[in-house]
Amino acid sequence: MSSIQIKKMNWYKAASAWDQAQRWKAKRAEMRASFEQSSNDFINRFTTAQVNQISGAVDNAAKTLTTRIQRELDAKIKDITASRTNILA
Repeated sequence: MSSIQIKKMNWYKAASAWDQAQRWKAKRAEMRASFEQSSNDFINRFTTAQVNQISGAVDNAAKTLTTRIQRELDAKIKDITASRTNILA
């Protein structure tokens, strides 16, 4: 019985352990940089959301205060005008 031989076509040379380690190190560095960028993006978006929320709350408080002061001044002006009208009449 004749034996069958399988021939390998070694077209690509296997990478050395050093090359594999260097590629893995580069891949880890890339993954770390990607993670750091994602983390920084999240932190920036979260901070922006907080700043926007605080800014909106301050704007609402300022508008409410301005409206209240304006109403109080209008009421005082109305009282003063009424009292002057009563004095002159």
